[in-house]
Amino acid sequence: MSSKSSIDNIIQQKEAAELQLMELEMIQSMYPDAKDVVIENPDSVVERQCCAQNSTPVVSRLDYSINLTIDQVSVSLFVSQPSLYPFVACECVVRCNQLSKAQLQLMNADLHRELSRQEDGDLCVGVLLAWLTENTPHHYQPSSAGPPDEGSASSSNACATNSKKNSFCRMWIYSHHIYSKTKRKDLLELSVEYDLSGFMLPGKPGLICVEGIWANIETWWSIVRSWNWQKILCKRQETKALKNDELSDISSLRRFGKFKELGTADDIRVKSGGFHVDMGDLYRYLKKNSSEYMFKEYFGVEGKE
Repeated sequence: MSSKSSIDNIIQQKEAAELQLMELEMIQSMYPDAKDVVIENPDSVVERQCCAQNSTPVVSRLDYSINLTIDQVSVSLFVSQPSLYPFVACECVVRCNQLSKAQLQLMNADLHRELSRQEDGDLCVGVLLAWLTENTPHHYQPSSAGPPDEGSASSSNACATNSKKNSFCRMWIYSHHIYSKTKRKDLLELSVEYDLSGFMLPGKPGLICVEGIWANIETWWSIVRSWNWQKILCKRQETKALKNDELSDISSLRRFGKFKELGTADDIRVKSGGFHVDMGDLYRYLKKNSSEYMFKEYFGVEGKE
């Protein structure tokens, strides 16, 4: 190996170590109990800390398990990261004693399909945790389960367009990622056109919230969904029926101001070109706007300040 190649490898390994540590810190802040995030070999963390500080080589894999409960189902996500992750793929496996062997095989096959969609250089554990939160209930359906709660707004079915047109609506949207400058510009312009308040958070995943008259949101959503997305879905929809005399002024129902893109101006720290967000800052922003419950809706865990 030439000296230049060796230097390039050290630089990339240092950057990889920094990203792995940042991701692990984020996961541990989301799951603060010691039994929730179990590191197989603590020395592998020390090795990456030394690499980040002193550019020493990393030879071990970083292996850890994340234990979580989703709708009363206990699930573990086992993560194994080579030294150059996220520039090369990591390995992830779901473990769950409450699933049959066939169910678990299907769930892992679906998880690996989701993992294969991730691009080199992108941190994926947070995305996979969000995927688990959304999909675990679909893979585990006990025979004794009753009909779904008609009042539940957390599933994608909550986006069914069965609300009355004269309602106030707040829609929470999850996208696999939002990077495109064109999409971000179009989202801003379209939201102004339909008199919608709210925000978008670029990155991976990308988050969007819009508020306004239901008929306007229905039209806005049909346009946005028609764009070329890898994955986009409505996580939650909140509606309130309005009387005719209330339609002209819905300002008291809005939680957010003019639709905008979140960033440092909103006290949200960002890294890596603005696409890696401090989770604590995001939680504080949601809490400030009476929406902290959506952190768990998006990421499957309670937010921490």
